[in-house]
Amino acid sequence: MNILRTLSPHLPIVKPQLTSTFPISHRISLAFLATIVSFFYLLCLKRGFICFTYEKINLFFFYSSKVLQAFPLKLDACSVALTLVYVSGYKRC
Repeated sequence: MNILRTLSPHLPIVKPQLTSTFPISHRISLAFLATIVSFFYLLCLKRGFICFTYEKINLFFFYSSKVLQAFPLKLDACSVALTLVYVSGYKRC
């Protein structure tokens, strides 16, 4: 039986350092979610110009909006995940 023991007798229990890994994972996940949100925001800003210029892209947006109406939970899940990561990261500061 392997028991993890510390070198110092003052520390009886060995625990992993979660305090150093949580901020890194929060920054990575927040950067990923913020990239997705900003990409779709910029896409919505330029959508009118792109759709009037290219007819095939206009058809793509038209049919993809019909598909997205059938699955509204994707956007909800992304917004909930972004909010949770932001709030938990803000709480730790």
